[in-house]
Amino acid sequence: MADLWESLDFWAGLTGAMLHIDNIDLYTPEGRTQATNIVLEGLAAHNAMPIGIPPMFSEGLRDSLVNELDMFLRGMVTADTTAQQMHNRVSLWLIE
Repeated sequence: MADLWESLDFWAGLTGAMLHIDNIDLYTPEGRTQATNIVLEGLAAHNAMPIGIPPMFSEGLRDSLVNELDMFLRGMVTADTTAQQMHNRVSLWLIE
């Protein structure tokens, strides 16, 4: 039974429900039920979130990097030139 409540703490921390179950007495059946319901609501909200990778950088930078790679793959520039150009573009983006 201890494992169940240890994993309840884990899921509560993962879903942000820990703040809501701190004041609940987990040693009573009512408290465990209340804490479990809070954690399950947090998991449901977490599972309802859309799956996707947030953009790590701007579309303009992405397009520039794709363009550089495209020119390399077409044999228009060398690997060294491509790497240097991509490095320069990312460096400028980081400075801005």
